[in-house]
Amino acid sequence: HNTRQRIGQLVKDTSAKLKALTEDDHRLDAS
Repeated sequence: HNTRQRIGQLVKDTSAKLKALTEDDHRLDAS
């Protein structure tokens, strides 16, 4: 059960980082 929660947290963190990276990329493209 703990591992499932840990994986879920990892997925959240990873998706958040990817989202931030893509947003940064869009910002660079815009400027």
